[in-house]
Amino acid sequence: MKSFVLSIFVSLFPLCGFAQSYDKLWKQVEQEEADGKPQSAYATVQKILKKAIADGQRGQALSARLHAAGLHQEWAPDSFFTDVAELETLRAQEQRPEARAIYASILAEIYAANRSRSQASGLTLTSDDIREWTREQYDSAAVSNWRQSLENTDVLAAASSKDWLPFVAQGSSSAYFRHDLLHILWQRCRDRRTSRWSQPADDLVALGKAVRDCYSRQGNREATLLMDLLRRNLPEAQVLNYQFRAVRPTLDLHPFTVHGKLLDDGKTVELWGEDHEGWLTMQATATLG
Repeated sequence: MKSFVLSIFVSLFPLCGFAQSYDKLWKQVEQEEADGKPQSAYATVQKILKKAIADGQRGQALSARLHAAGLHQEWAPDSFFTDVAELETLRAQEQRPEARAIYASILAEIYAANRSRSQASGLTLTSDDIREWTREQYDSAAVSNWRQSLENTDVLAAASSKDWLPFVAQGSSSAYFRHDLLHILWQRCRDRRTSRWSQPADDLVALGKAVRDCYSRQGNREATLLMDLLRRNLPEAQVLNYQFRAVRPTLDLHPFTVHGKLLDDGKTVELWGEDHEGWLTMQATATLG
């Protein structure tokens, strides 16, 4: 199960945010897993999936699909390959670009996290069958999918992350990005480079610039400055984590400023915003790798 349980956007069990009927079902899944009954948990997750599809709850359905895949692998490890093939098929069939982007982001992390399934490395021979892939093919598939997850920046900036709850969690910084999908998918792409995958640095910079340019075109000043501040002052920094807290509304009627300060530990950056009267409007902390 571990190879398919992803740190996608949030743990799949933020139970307090679930609608009551789903909350009850997910609690049942949690208990069945705690009791060592993965097949019973799998059956319950399938009920959630069926209900979510009928209700048009995309976030619930996606959470259920991925969790079911992880459970299935507990007693059938090779189901990984059929599960990935199913996700690829769902992505290909999806008509909505924002949904295709989410699938691409999911697949990117799956490929990056499972490169160790291959015992082959540095070979020139490649195969279309994922069971025979080299590690380089897993890496290439991950990079390709990260790129695809961010290729429609304007669409993602206009898409609300609320439509994908509870699969997508809206963090404390979400309001600065108008609760869009773009900042969530970009943060995933950026953060995964600092951990488990080897996206070329210049490619990552290009993706970040595309996201920033999108926010700039849309006049989202807060998002643009947040993207710019660390990049301009610490261009080589790898950001492991952001924590934001809104203090006071920022209005379009007056100018405002964003400030930053690197602390003595060399790994923590304090950020804050001030309005035209000097009032604190936001506080943030960035942790560097």
